Amino acid sequence: MRAVRYHESGPPDALRLEDVPRPVPGPYELLVAVHTAGVNPVDAKYRARGHDRTPKTTGSDFAGVVEAAGDSVKEYEVGDRVFGTGFYSAGFRQGSFAEYVTVPTNMVAALPPSVSFEEGGAAGIVGTTAWLGLIERTDLGPVDACLIHGGAGGVGHVGVQLAKASGASVLATAGSPDRVSAAKEFGADDVFDYTDDVTDAVGRACPGGVDVILDPRYAENAQMDVDVAGFGADVIVIDGDGSSIDGPQARGKHLQVHMLSMTPLLVRDDLPTLSFVLRKLARLLADGTLSITVSRTYDLEDAATAHHDVMGENIVGKAAVTVR
Repeated sequence: MRAVRYHESGPPDALRLEDVPRPVPGPYELLVAVHTAGVNPVDAKYRARGHDRTPKTTGSDFAGVVEAAGDSVKEYEVGDRVFGTGFYSAGFRQGSFAEYVTVPTNMVAALPPSVSFEEGGAAGIVGTTAWLGLIERTDLGPVDACLIHGGAGGVGHVGVQLAKASGASVLATAGSPDRVSAAKEFGADDVFDYTDDVTDAVGRACPGGVDVILDPRYAENAQMDVDVAGFGADVIVIDGDGSSIDGPQARGKHLQVHMLSMTPLLVRDDLPTLSFVLRKLARLLADGTLSITVSRTYDLEDAATAHHDVMGENIVGKAAVTVR
């Protein structure tokens, strides 16, 4: 089978499309014929800094059809449509930029017939991250104001929709006029361009401060989040490296800062499983409450370009690799 792998850390052109043996599922695993794989910044970051188990097949999200099931698998059959994520969290050497993947059943869920492989293949990381932040970590509801940074991006456009579905007032930030328009289309009530004074604009729109903040770019926005947060607000941090804030100000507001990771869902019994969250997302995708916008697609041969592009600012929603 074909798979996109890297043998050492490096720039996007470290990726190679190679012929490798088709994997064999273990007792509690599925062999999935991949139709679509999502493109995520975390995969590009792993490639850039290297992986402790190489060669490594890049990619975390996927959607496809069950080709075979392990002897102990009861809930799936050959021919079932599924989607999933988590390869980066679990430290697998394999990934989703491949014609076939083997995956434990706790990392997948059934893909509803009405949901395309493209949408399902791009949903995993962004949907799970937004769900964990807004639904599992907070009590977001109709009386709340929620600020979503990067409201036109991968996690952001899902976060806008989930917050809107909860009944909250949704504010968002975006990096250009086109992305401001996109965030409004996803459901945000007010969207602020990063080139403006966002702190002042959010303050005018929500004088009492916002109740929940979802921030994929906390290293850049940390102090802004403290400034616009209301008393007791929840700040959901997706990437907090290099952040610096006014500590006394944050403590004075009794802010609750939550650092997110998908990995505990695979190893801790006191948290919802990854497949549980994926099933919730599947339900929302099926009834139209949630949609995943895929604005750019690539072939496996173009994986290096996909990795390059996903680290930029020009993709609205998600990008995906079409495998078959």
